[in-house]
Amino acid sequence: MEKVFYDLSSTTFSGYRCTLMKWGHCKGGYHRHAVLALVVNPQGLPFYWEVLPGNTADVTTMTWLLKRLNNLFENMPIEINPTLVFDRGMVSHENLALLEIANIKYISAMDKNQIEGVTGIDFQPFSHLQSQRCVLQADELENFDKLDAQSYYREIGVKGTRRYILCFNPQLKKAQRLARQQAVDEFRHFVGTQNRQLLAAKKSRQLKPTTDKFVRQLKKAKLNGFVDVELTAKELPGQNRPILTYQAQIRIDTFARLHTGRLDGFWLLVIRVLVGM
Repeated sequence: MEKVFYDLSSTTFSGYRCTLMKWGHCKGGYHRHAVLALVVNPQGLPFYWEVLPGNTADVTTMTWLLKRLNNLFENMPIEINPTLVFDRGMVSHENLALLEIANIKYISAMDKNQIEGVTGIDFQPFSHLQSQRCVLQADELENFDKLDAQSYYREIGVKGTRRYILCFNPQLKKAQRLARQQAVDEFRHFVGTQNRQLLAAKKSRQLKPTTDKFVRQLKKAKLNGFVDVELTAKELPGQNRPILTYQAQIRIDTFARLHTGRLDGFWLLVIRVLVGM
């Protein structure tokens, strides 16, 4: 019980009678579902779990968890002060402060958009690490120490009661870049499908609704940071008058793409340090 691990999962329903079931987003998409909260020890043995209403956001459960663990540990015959380990889905400034007020040790990771602000590091030079050579290039990272074949780390320091460690995994970088390329390929396929439909239009299309369809797909694929779509008007022959339609062409900003991937392979650990230790 020196460490306990906390995570959430969900299960979907096909019926309507479960009072905990709610419609909303879960790991499988949008379904009627309930949320399962699970706490396990380092051996993976669960010692506390509870079913929560569906559509319960991960980040909102920390207050609930603290109350349950306090009640659980108070009834144990020995004093237990475990380190709570959880993923970045539960991390917020309020939740970390709540744990610190309760004098609970924790280990987690910060959101990707918080890494630059916390570390104060310019990650732009890392954007040029090549996917095929980043395993070799990782050995040349300045101020990073090698932990094992997959991991490199750099101490950022202690701020208040929080210790930050920046980590880098070259295999993760390759995987994230591959996933981004797959998203680009899938968007190209989407554009091709839409272009064929636009060429088969039986009546004129309006520019804004047509543009919005591509923009929504870009945002859904999280490509709007470096991919844009240019629409060109095209006239098709009609029975009484020409049909106005459009054709889309993808524009990729290479520099913006590198900038978007500057944090690939990196994550930031945050560890609660007890004052006086």
